[in-house]
Amino acid sequence: MTSSNQAVLELKDVSTIVNRHTPNQTKILKGLNLTVYPGDFITVIGSNGAGKSTLFNTISGDILPAAGQVLHNEQDISRTSVEKRTKFLSRVFQDPKMGTAPRMSVAENLLLATKRGQRRNLQFRNLRGNKERFKKLAAGMGNGLAQRLDTPTENLSGGQRQALSFLMATLNRPDILLLDEHTAALDPKTSAALMEQTSQTVAEQKLTCLMITHHMEDALKYGNRLVVLHDGQITLDVRGADKDQLTIQQIMNLFVD
Repeated sequence: MTSSNQAVLELKDVSTIVNRHTPNQTKILKGLNLTVYPGDFITVIGSNGAGKSTLFNTISGDILPAAGQVLHNEQDISRTSVEKRTKFLSRVFQDPKMGTAPRMSVAENLLLATKRGQRRNLQFRNLRGNKERFKKLAAGMGNGLAQRLDTPTENLSGGQRQALSFLMATLNRPDILLLDEHTAALDPKTSAALMEQTSQTVAEQKLTCLMITHHMEDALKYGNRLVVLHDGQITLDVRGADKDQLTIQQIMNLFVD
């Protein structure tokens, strides 16, 4: 369900080009249009090279569009830096190592996350005062993370480290949460547990979320909306009952040229 008619994120006729002015110049996104409303949980699927990562990189600011606009709450952010977008956008990557500082403890990483989008200094103020809050948050992940608040992040298991990345990304309730195949590097049991926790957190915090996944079952099971990318364009965008009626075979058929 959406809580407002005003879009939180819009991509209008967005095209992206990589390797500009070289023989390998390639257009990835091709006039893509996408409107995301508050409370949408969109699963994003597509074949390799369809443009999924480019879509997320364009939303996050890592890639600037060659044409078209990216809007946040109706404000044009097409040229806004990655750093400035962290004030309203969080992202969890496939690699558990990418979202955390390895030599800092779990608690120190969480304290850093409370400062997302703010000017940072090197002083860890009130780490002790936040410990109980962090312990409660970590306990909600159900994987022993709460007992490892003082452990350097590099000593965590992959599942614990990814759970920490997810906690850090959602700590300040971002306007937009990007989950970039965030369970793909985990074993099936750990992946399933993190997906359940993801669904619960998104629902409880009423987050607006886009999630790339290669798991067709997850794409159908989670979220209120499903988007299929193919050759740089959206070829399917369904929500609610229409999404619920989809089968894996129907989705697979969309990938056949």
